Amino acid sequence: MVPALKISALLFTATLFLAFRSTLTEAQSVPRANLKFAARSDVATSALDDTAEALLAHGKPGLVVQQVRSEVLALLSETNSCSDWFLSAEPEAKEKFRSLHFEIDRAGPGEILKVDEPQSQTGYYHPYIARTRQAVGPGSTITLNANGAFFKAGALVRDPARPAERNSYVTFKALSVGNYTGGTPEARLLTVLHEFGHIVDLLPVDADVPSAPFVSVKNTQLVLQHCDSQIHTHAKRLRQRPSLDKLLPPNLPSGVPLQASNP
Repeated sequence: MVPALKISALLFTATLFLAFRSTLTEAQSVPRANLKFAARSDVATSALDDTAEALLAHGKPGLVVQQVRSEVLALLSETNSCSDWFLSAEPEAKEKFRSLHFEIDRAGPGEILKVDEPQSQTGYYHPYIARTRQAVGPGSTITLNANGAFFKAGALVRDPARPAERNSYVTFKALSVGNYTGGTPEARLLTVLHEFGHIVDLLPVDADVPSAPFVSVKNTQLVLQHCDSQIHTHAKRLRQRPSLDKLLPPNLPSGVPLQASNP
């Protein structure tokens, strides 16, 4: 599925979740001592498992994902409307989520594409936020766009109608996940919960289907209906954690170079 066209204010705040996998190849790893340092400094209650170590090998972006992952695990350990919703589809929701792998697509799109529509309407294609597969088993993968709203608060807008100009980036617009500003703890938690909803088949497919943007909006609203309160609670916990600069030692890279293969 290609990123959805933002035609209205509703779609401008829509989340874009694509339903196919991308394979990334790690170029190098971080010394194990640095991983242990980050793990000790992190306030996550879960043990440093293989997935956590793999994420921490990506430096600061990986630590961001690991912190969100640990909060979702904590959320699924509680008795609340959100965990009950996931348990209704997957009796071992927490363990299935724990089994998931996360990849960071550093080659993902990072610009908003402006498109002029008939009747003087202007629409925008936003970069995708995350993607996974529908109704898949343990050990599946969630891919996060390093240049999308999981990590970023905004993006440059490119107007292809002005290709002759040397710089066709005409403005800067905010990115969002549902009602949350991109790059915030709330946006990150909502992104991961939305993708997990596809994995356990709680949400209908919103990729490569008619009216995909509208389906994605409805899916996001459904996640918020069950999980909004818990998202706020666990976002507050994420904000109370030490800053990434304090968590990571100076010699830990801000991001391990990754190379994306063709899907």
